[in-house]
Amino acid sequence: VAFGGQRLGGSKLFGVQLNDGYTRLAAEDGMMFASVHPHMALELIYYLQKIKYQGHLYFDTFPQRTDPVKEAEYNILRVKQFWRAAKRLDRLGLMEGVLRRHDALGSLEIVEEVLAVERQRSRRKQVVEAPPLPEDHATEQQ
Repeated sequence: VAFGGQRLGGSKLFGVQLNDGYTRLAAEDGMMFASVHPHMALELIYYLQKIKYQGHLYFDTFPQRTDPVKEAEYNILRVKQFWRAAKRLDRLGLMEGVLRRHDALGSLEIVEEVLAVERQRSRRKQVVEAPPLPEDHATEQQ
């Protein structure tokens, strides 16, 4: 996707459909973004940033067993996490060296590190913003 966008000049790529799934020929599982292939998802976001992509990002998932609103919120959260992680990769100049050296292990280590930082950041934010549990209300009123 990003390569095609770069070849077209970046501004010609209008929208990118984000989802995930198991790689089966002629199948689209429509799963949540980065749920199966987080490394590939981060690479996609990284290259979208490299070409200065300004188009639309949208989700094409099929929530059959989950609340569709919660799934959409999760997809948005994941894209924001991966966007920040990709910015960190670029800002620290971490990816260019491992790509130039074809260092697969180094690439995996860097990706795991930046994704772990984003997971920690999200957990801290969820703890701060988490509403009190129902039993907490009863305790507060006594």
